Amino acid sequence: MIVHSPRVGAVVVDMDTSAAQAPLFDAGDAEWVADLFDTMRAGDLDIVIDRLESVAVLMRKAAKARRMLATIEPDLLRAGLRIRDTRDGAS
Repeated sequence: MIVHSPRVGAVVVDMDTSAAQAPLFDAGDAEWVADLFDTMRAGDLDIVIDRLESVAVLMRKAAKARRMLATIEPDLLRAGLRIRDTRDGAS
């Protein structure tokens, strides 16, 4: 096979294309079929919608918490942050 490029000039690559290639999978491999089912299920529209709904619920809760935090006095915010830091340190 010869590949031409204006930048490189001519590059010659010797590639044996007559050799039979091994199949990517064994047609009788049940594990491979099971993996295909898992892959198909992971992208199943109903499952993806359920995941998106749970993300939406989490985002709504976070937005509500953000709005509530905007109304709290600074001293109480600092005290809450100290408690939160203590919790994170205990984990």
